[in-house]
Amino acid sequence: MLSSLVTAVQSWRTDLRMTVMGRILLYERLSLFLRSGIPIHASLQLLGSTADGTRRALLARVEESIRSGVQLSVALPRAIPSIPVFEIHLIRLGEQSGNLSLYLAQAATLLRKRRVVIRKVRTACVYPLIIICGAGGVLTFLMLYALPKIVPIFRSFGTVLPLSTKVLMVVSSLFASHGMALLLAALLLTTGVGLGLRTARIRRMIQKLTLQLPFVRDLSRTYYSGHISRTLSILLGSGTPLIPSLVLVREGIEHHLYQKSLETLRKEIEHGNRFSHSLGSHPELYHPSLVELAAAGEASGSLSKTLGTAADLFEEDLAETINLLTDLVEPVLMVFMGLIIGFVAMAIVSPIYSITNTLNSP
Repeated sequence: MLSSLVTAVQSWRTDLRMTVMGRILLYERLSLFLRSGIPIHASLQLLGSTADGTRRALLARVEESIRSGVQLSVALPRAIPSIPVFEIHLIRLGEQSGNLSLYLAQAATLLRKRRVVIRKVRTACVYPLIIICGAGGVLTFLMLYALPKIVPIFRSFGTVLPLSTKVLMVVSSLFASHGMALLLAALLLTTGVGLGLRTARIRRMIQKLTLQLPFVRDLSRTYYSGHISRTLSILLGSGTPLIPSLVLVREGIEHHLYQKSLETLRKEIEHGNRFSHSLGSHPELYHPSLVELAAAGEASGSLSKTLGTAADLFEEDLAETINLLTDLVEPVLMVFMGLIIGFVAMAIVSPIYSITNTLNSP
C-alpha cells in the first residue's frame, strides 16, 4: 500500500514537470533525431542523458516501454497521463504513416503557436497588475507610515483639516487597527476565488460571461476561431476525416460552450450539412471570416489549407488587438494611478501649507 502511494506521488511529480514547453522540446528534438536516422529508443536515451533527474526518469520509462515493443503513442500517455488526446493522435498517425518525425514536428508547431498567443495575453494582463501593485504599495506606505506621523502635528496646531485629509485619516486608522483582519480577509477571498475557479460550475459561468461582454467576446471569439482552425488544419492535412477531427478538437478544448458547439457541428455534418453552414449557425462563437474561408475551402477542395490561412489571420488579428489594448491601457493606468497618488499627496500637503501660512501670518 505504501509503495503504491510512493509510486503514485513520484508519477505525479514527474508528470507535473512535463510542461507545455517541455513537450514542445521533446517533440522537436525527437523529430530532429528521427530525421537524422537515429532510432527512437536511442533518441530517447540521448534526450534523457541531457535532462534533469525527473525528466530523465520519465524518458527512461518511455524508452523501457518502447524497448519492450510498445509504440510511442502508447508509452507516452502511460508515463505522462496529462498529455492531450490530440497530441497522442498525431503521434499515432505518424506511426501508422511511417513518418513519425513529420507529425512530431506538427505537434510541436501547434503547441508553440498556441503558447505564443497565451503568453501575449498573459503579458498584457501582467503589466497592469504590476502598475496597480506598485501604486498600492506607495499608498499603503503613505497611509500606514507617513500619515500617522504627520497627523499629530496637524492637530497640535489646531489646523482645520480638509475633507481629503479626513478621509485618508479614517482609512489609515482602519488599516492600523484592523490591518491583520483585512489582510486575512483578502487572503481568504483570494483563496476562495482560486478554489471557485477550479469548479466546473464557476468556470462555466465565467466562460458564459466572457461571451456576453462586448470587447472580451470579440477577443474570445478570435482566439478560439484561430485555435480550432489551426488544430483542424493540422488534423485534416494529416489525413484525418473531418468528423473524427472535430471529436479530437472538442476533447482538447476546455470552454464548455465551444465543446457543445463542436458536438453540434459533428452531428449536423453527419446528417449531411456543410461544415461552413454549421459554423454560420453559431455567430456568437465563430468569427464570420472563418465561415467565409471555410466555405471557400470546401468549394475549392482545400479545406485544410484554407483553415491554416484562417488560423494565421486570427492569430495576427489577436496579436494586434492585444498590442493595441496594451498601448491604450498603459496611459490610462498611469493617469488613474497619478490621480490617486496626487489626491493622497494633496491631502498631506494641504494642511502643511495651511500651517505654514498660519506661522507666517503676523
